[in-house]
Amino acid sequence: MPASSMTRCISLTLLTDAFTASAISTLPFGHTEATVLSGTNTDDLGDYRPGLKAAEAASVIHPYIEALIDKATIRSIASNLGLNDLAELPASPCLSSRVETGNPINARWLGVIEKVEKDLALELSPGTVRCLLREDQVVVELDSATLRNHNDREEVFAFHDGDEPCWV
Repeated sequence: MPASSMTRCISLTLLTDAFTASAISTLPFGHTEATVLSGTNTDDLGDYRPGLKAAEAASVIHPYIEALIDKATIRSIASNLGLNDLAELPASPCLSSRVETGNPINARWLGVIEKVEKDLALELSPGTVRCLLREDQVVVELDSATLRNHNDREEVFAFHDGDEPCWV
């Protein structure tokens, strides 16, 4: 895949939509059109979200935005319905969003990002873990509670070009 561009989500979503439209047309029900609903909420509108342009091009409906509902309200609704696991579910953006715009997106780096996040999740049980690939560094973000609970640990996650990441 080429370098991560400002329109990467648009390109990927349009490709996915084309595949989905093809798959839907082969369903025995004969449906060729579908309404797609998004979980995008008003909190998402302040961030750079190229996927929203793709969603617009595909006529995706955003009921939370239409109802002016933010993430806290969604969590409250889920909690009130007894859906506590959903109420505390962290955001889960696609792996390519962890690659800084301009950097190449390829299977190797996406695999490294996924492995770092899975390994840290098993080792530390964080509420949130994000591995971000920057132009000249890898950044790992952890929620503040995890950082407080593990601030005395001295392990460092090291990367060696061509090797799998490993604990040092």
